[in-house]
Amino acid sequence: MDTKLSAAFISHAAALRNLHRSRQEEVQLRSAIEPEPVLASGSVDNVNNGELGKRKSTDVFPGDARLRTLHTLLSRIDQRGFERCSIHALYPTSYT
Repeated sequence: MDTKLSAAFISHAAALRNLHRSRQEEVQLRSAIEPEPVLASGSVDNVNNGELGKRKSTDVFPGDARLRTLHTLLSRIDQRGFERCSIHALYPTSYT
């Protein structure tokens, strides 16, 4: 009786480990910036990912690099055809 119970426990524990590993792979964080982003039209986005978040000599304020990065990433989202929330439709110039 004890051997059957321990064998059932071991097989159950192994099944749970396998399930855990598969779920972990499903919810694993992935980079939001792809090496070569492909747009909905099929063309490759030519913006250099290495420049995102980096300051340029033309930046006047500390937030210029962040704002430029935000604009770049939002334009990629728009080009891929994802919808933004309804507030963006009401006030498009405030967020672009």
